[in-house]
Amino acid sequence: MNDNVIRLSPRQAECLYYMVKGMQAKKIAEVMQISSRTIEYHTTVLKQKLNCRTKSELIAKALTFDFIKEKILLEN
Repeated sequence: MNDNVIRLSPRQAECLYYMVKGMQAKKIAEVMQISSRTIEYHTTVLKQKLNCRTKSELIAKALTFDFIKEKILLEN
């Protein structure tokens, strides 16, 4: 098994996808039907898992993930 694999929960992956799309925490919370505090928590955990300090770093790293790129391509 590859030790470099980063495991995201389905909710974390969904939250990350919406961040890449430019949604703010309040809107993501609305779409996912969870509290904005939970989105803030997911963001914090994602930053830790992906070794990012800022939301911009997080988004830049997310854009390198195949599942994010594929989902964006499917929309167009």
